[in-house]
Amino acid sequence: MLAALGVNPWQPMPCGLYHDGGGGNYDVIVHDNDRDDPDHPGELYVSRLGLFVNGDDWDDRCRAAFTEAGFHWIDMLSGGALVPGLRVRYFGEWTELNIDTLLFLWQD
Repeated sequence: MLAALGVNPWQPMPCGLYHDGGGGNYDVIVHDNDRDDPDHPGELYVSRLGLFVNGDDWDDRCRAAFTEAGFHWIDMLSGGALVPGLRVRYFGEWTELNIDTLLFLWQD
């Protein structure tokens, strides 16, 4: 779906591989972007917990492709919402986290 839009995605990779260590609950899709800057490719984060994705807000092609495929795009506003009452272990502490952190969690 992305290649048809001219995005030229790489194969999805686990977030731990992408960050060169650790693990988490999402995969990363690196892609060529319309900025023509090979040193700063586009990045998409696809949650393994459901049909949730976020990434480069400046590239509407990716957002449109994923939302048309049934994914929910998590932007800064929706992703920043705190989930009250859901306490999870995060870097050694039990705490409430925002939606973005819960869906796209990586720890080294």
